[in-house]
Amino acid sequence: MLLTDLRDYLSARKRASVMDLASHFHMENHAIEGLLAMWVSKGRVRRLRDHLPCGTCGKCESALTDIYEWIGVDGCPDPFHGRVKR
Repeated sequence: MLLTDLRDYLSARKRASVMDLASHFHMENHAIEGLLAMWVSKGRVRRLRDHLPCGTCGKCESALTDIYEWIGVDGCPDPFHGRVKR
């Protein structure tokens, strides 16, 4: 899987858990987390741990509770942000 596949999927869905992403791309959770870390470091994705409706007691597996949200470039959710899509 390429980083662009993850970008396109997350930008279309807006938010997804690690487990959702791992299931969709048929990958291990830790592999998805590594790819997400790259997008987080670039400021394109953020982790939404505090926004869960259950209050996050900490007993659930992080793959279920770690939600990632695509925030795009400079707040623009469009992953191509003015570039031509090929």
